[in-house]
Amino acid sequence: MPVLKSLSFTAIPKTGNDPVQARRAKFVSKLEEQKLLLKDPNHVQTVLRWTKVNGERQATTKQQAVRPWWKTDPAGQVVMSIKFGARPIEFEKGKAGIVVPSKDKLPAVIDTLVGATERGAQGPKSTLPLFHLSRRSRTEASVVPAQFHRGCDLIAS
Repeated sequence: MPVLKSLSFTAIPKTGNDPVQARRAKFVSKLEEQKLLLKDPNHVQTVLRWTKVNGERQATTKQQAVRPWWKTDPAGQVVMSIKFGARPIEFEKGKAGIVVPSKDKLPAVIDTLVGATERGAQGPKSTLPLFHLSRRSRTEASVVPAQFHRGCDLIAS
C-alpha cells in the first residue's frame, strides 16, 4: 500500500500512571477541602455511590461530611494534624500537630502545605520533613523511616 508507506509510525508513549503523583494529587485535594470547610462550616462532599435498584446497579449521589483536621486547645491555639488515610502523620517523633496561633491563619498554613507537596512533585527538596507511608498493611498505616521504604513519598522527593 503506497499510501501507508508515506506515513511515519512510532510507538505510543506510556500514559503517566505514577502512584506517587496520584497520592500527592489526592492529598492536595483533601487540603483544598479543608480550606472550603474553613470558609463554610456546613461544607459537605458529594460522592458517587453505586446502589442496586430493582436488581440493577444505579449511580446515586450521597452527601458525606468533611471532618476538620484542626482542634482548638484550652489556650486558644489551633492545632492542625495532617491526616493521610485515618492516621495523623508525624513530622517528628511524637509530634503530629502543627500549632497555628488562630483559626484565621489556617488557610496560609494549608497553602504552605499545598505548595510543599507540589514542590515535592516537581523534584526539589521541600522544607517540610520527609515522611513515607508504609504499604505493609491496610489496617496498619504506620509511618516508617525513609531508609526502609522504596520511594513512596508524599511531600518531598
